[in-house]
Amino acid sequence: MNTVQGVVLSLLISLSGWLHDGLTAFKEKKYDNAVTILTKIIETEKAPAFYTENALFYRAKAYYELKNKKKALADLLKLMRNHSKSIFSSEARKLYKNWGGNMTKLLPADSPKAVWKKLLAALKKQDSKTAMALTSGVFREMLVKEIRGNQEKMLEGYNILSKAEIGEEKIGKGDESGTASLVLSMDGTTMKYIFKLDKKNNKWLMDAFDETSFRGHGPSSSISNVNNLKQIGLALRMYSNVYDERFPANLNALKTEGFLENEAIYMWTNPETGKQLPFIYAPGYNESDPVETMLAAAPKAAKGRREVLFIDGHVQTISENEFIKKARQQKWRLRGIVKKDDVPQDKRKKAIELIGKLGNDDFDVRKKAKNELIKMGDDAIPFLEENLKHSDPEVRMNVKEILDR
Repeated sequence: MNTVQGVVLSLLISLSGWLHDGLTAFKEKKYDNAVTILTKIIETEKAPAFYTENALFYRAKAYYELKNKKKALADLLKLMRNHSKSIFSSEARKLYKNWGGNMTKLLPADSPKAVWKKLLAALKKQDSKTAMALTSGVFREMLVKEIRGNQEKMLEGYNILSKAEIGEEKIGKGDESGTASLVLSMDGTTMKYIFKLDKKNNKWLMDAFDETSFRGHGPSSSISNVNNLKQIGLALRMYSNVYDERFPANLNALKTEGFLENEAIYMWTNPETGKQLPFIYAPGYNESDPVETMLAAAPKAAKGRREVLFIDGHVQTISENEFIKKARQQKWRLRGIVKKDDVPQDKRKKAIELIGKLGNDDFDVRKKAKNELIKMGDDAIPFLEENLKHSDPEVRMNVKEILDR
């Protein structure tokens, strides 16, 4: 046996003896002796956690019996903070509460605000490991799929998020204990971010968005759009599990059948204007179709890019050119994609006649033509598009209004 091993063995023998004597003194209600002996363990540097945890727990109970509640609570607090995985954690928490301890002191040392700042610092350093350790739920999923390992995207995320102004922080109480929220604002957008308490490690993790809190527009709306599409994707998969792997004929079926009832989630927010429009959806697919198949997407491109939900549930922001290429391959009938040749002859004739009436002197005629074109949907798109520069300003205005719906 070498010198180091001898020292370690000697230490363990001493610690074992002290723990045995300390617990014996406690059982015999010799609380002063128990405190003195257990303190030796607590003050021993590099003592294995097993010994320190036992010593703190039983010294706290000894202090309590000696009517020194302040020191008893201090030991329990130290145990829970420094040894969160201890076998005594649950019992220590109950005693701390029963003995009148300040429960707010049990919250993580890093508040949600501090976690947010650490996340920004990790993104700036392109440290995906640290960023992952600070997140859960939607945020971790986003990091895994879109940022991890991509230094350029991490730095881009930092450049966007670092502009946010930190607002109100709230720690949940009662039924909402274990959750917290942090309001962040940037470029006219306000969003509440939800944090969850990792009870095992006693730390806050940035988890999700509160969709109902969204106000305004800006970069955060792009993140919100991605999150909405992910929730739509989850609801579509739940629907397909019930209906033999078939997706619904339209997104409204998800609402009517209770798979996703929050109507706000079906809306896309333009990050440039704040205007909201429904997401577009491609029916007729099922679980067995290729994973690169697009199921739903933003109704418009913003800054040349569009958020897209794919059949396997992942969401990706792709260039408008790539979206149009894929949409044409899948024969999506959308503005910029539907061609005249795709429209039946009778509907072509009807669309042309109705567009001609958009400049009529009679208001009722114009209104009726406009409503009919709206009802025609995709079939009217290519004919409306070619009249965006019509010589009659009344026609131009009505055409643009219909296409912008």
